[in-house]
Amino acid sequence: MTRITTLGEMGAAIAHEVNQPLAAIVTNVDACHRWMASAPPNLNRIATTIADIALDANRASAIIERIRALTSNSAPKKQMADINDVIRQATSLIEPQMRTRSIVCRYGLAAPLPLVLIDPIQLQQVILNLLVNAIEAIDGEDGMVQITSERRLGSIHNVVADNGHGHISHCEIYEIVTDRRVLVGADQESR
Repeated sequence: MTRITTLGEMGAAIAHEVNQPLAAIVTNVDACHRWMASAPPNLNRIATTIADIALDANRASAIIERIRALTSNSAPKKQMADINDVIRQATSLIEPQMRTRSIVCRYGLAAPLPLVLIDPIQLQQVILNLLVNAIEAIDGEDGMVQITSERRLGSIHNVVADNGHGHISHCEIYEIVTDRRVLVGADQESR
């Protein structure tokens, strides 16, 4: 039941994230109508605002595309990617839910890390699953989730840890491409 509640809250957070650029678009369109009705029309402000509308529309589209990719069962599409960027994108989907539960997300992401050949959507799914598990493990106030990445002997390791009960989640799911070993697997280690 907790997982269903968590997924419902995540859905609400995603809807909120999509609603922000859409609300900005509506506000900007209203402003353009006012500036067009003025005598003379304020063409400079209209042009600037139309550019803002395009940016907000693209932002909403990107959010929806990320959600669509996360929920589809398409074949893996490996590409060179920055692990830390993939982690940030995944956590941005669930951070609003963490804030409503007073859970702080801290990052210890090593930089610079080499690009690795992965399917970013698959990694986002793993990270989201680990974060949902962490949220479920945290009871009450003062919750904290820490996400780290580091380079170790030709590998990039990530850890998603929380101050709740249960497991510490280790991800060792990718190797640096120069080692030609990619997508090794994932393991869970008990505390």
